[in-house]
Amino acid sequence: MKISTILTYTSLLDQYRSWEAETYWRVEGAERVKNLHNHAWFFNKEKIEAYIDYLKKTGKSSSTIISSIAAIRWEMKNLGLPPVEVELPPKIQKIPQWLEPFEVEKLLANIPLLRDLALIILLLDTGVRISEALNIHLEDIDFEERIVFINKRKGSYIPVAIPFTERTKNILLNYITTAKITSGKIFTMHIATAERIIKRWGQIILNKNITPHVLRHTKAVALRKAGVSLEDIADFLGHKSIETTRRYARITATHLKELPETI
Repeated sequence: MKISTILTYTSLLDQYRSWEAETYWRVEGAERVKNLHNHAWFFNKEKIEAYIDYLKKTGKSSSTIISSIAAIRWEMKNLGLPPVEVELPPKIQKIPQWLEPFEVEKLLANIPLLRDLALIILLLDTGVRISEALNIHLEDIDFEERIVFINKRKGSYIPVAIPFTERTKNILLNYITTAKITSGKIFTMHIATAERIIKRWGQIILNKNITPHVLRHTKAVALRKAGVSLEDIADFLGHKSIETTRRYARITATHLKELPETI
């Protein structure tokens, strides 16, 4: 499990414990003191369901509630407690943010730093995750065929070949030549640094908060608007579940064109 996930779960667990103590201290009284080391006393079906109701009443989103219960289940597993089945709210898939074609062109035309331009156009053109982009080595790129091989794709041990355009090829070659990169990773930076770079240019050029995932969504939306099927987009992006890709179905009605006319 990622450190970031553990930190998130820890924070959510602190919130649950604070709520549990405030809610049940008066009604449990002396019995509570006797059971301070009885983990099942603090993590049981009744309390967890009451916590879900509390989160709903305070306006927490479905994703927050689901994450909170995931944190509780994680802690229960660590404590050796049996799992508790509770009814969770349905997870609502939001339509993701993306850039329109004119915004993409404006962004690419106004980034003066070659390294930053190479990183951003690679993300826009291939739709790879930022972690995947930062793991690309010079040896992973076939410039003649215009293909980049992703060797460490999330959830897969099989290398994935992703094509890129002539425009991306020229910018990458220019960057690699100028930076005198002869082997190894083409981008030597941490994810946090890459995120700051993307956010900075988004704010300066477009006056928008842009993340690496916005660039990934932009590629997915472009494919969808071009009429590419959700299954093919899922395969292209490396989604493990088609449900993750299905949110793009609400972006365009391209797939409805083949339906018979009814009026």
